[in-house]
Amino acid sequence: TIPFEMERIRAGRNSEVWRLSNRDGRWILKNYHQDTATECDRLGTEFAFLEFLNNVGVRGVARPLGIDRPFNRALYSFLSGNRPSTITARHITQAASFVREVNEHRTAPEAVALGNASDACFSLRDHLELTEARMGRLMAITPEPGVQAEAHAFLNERVHPRWVETRDRLAREMESSEFEKPLPTGARILSPSDFGFHNTLEAKGDLFFLDFE
Repeated sequence: TIPFEMERIRAGRNSEVWRLSNRDGRWILKNYHQDTATECDRLGTEFAFLEFLNNVGVRGVARPLGIDRPFNRALYSFLSGNRPSTITARHITQAASFVREVNEHRTAPEAVALGNASDACFSLRDHLELTEARMGRLMAITPEPGVQAEAHAFLNERVHPRWVETRDRLAREMESSEFEKPLPTGARILSPSDFGFHNTLEAKGDLFFLDFE
């Protein structure tokens, strides 16, 4: 058995990422933090989505190699590159092409079997309830003096009153059936979820996409 070197390359609120390496290659080990409040299965979501993308031939993502449910970990192929420092039109084109390529397979049985994203909304009511919950969490924070206090005051004094006005107007104007009507399955997309250039690596001009928890 060839020993591995381990180097932690990222530690965040939702997961911890390690690089494993030896003379045979490099890999990524990701340790997922279980969200007991929402029961969000980040490990299962990301692993299943990457399995699907690899099975249908979508490029620019890691290959899922192994999953360890008891320890909430997964092993992935290593993607080389660096986070792009300046976003250009070429980066935007590649990102748009990636989303388009992913959704070319959205009606495949494997795609239909994928679970919903943690904040998936399929009706107007879903959107309003999600926004209300997030607004409430922000307003419940006790801010530190300075910019946090200023942002908190802006939220409470400007944003929230406008939000309440908009929410109530929509509830009055929409027919009950339209308010509750779910988006048809055929109109839904496969979303990479936390999608942005902060979750990309660039190597030789090509973008690689990360983080599908």
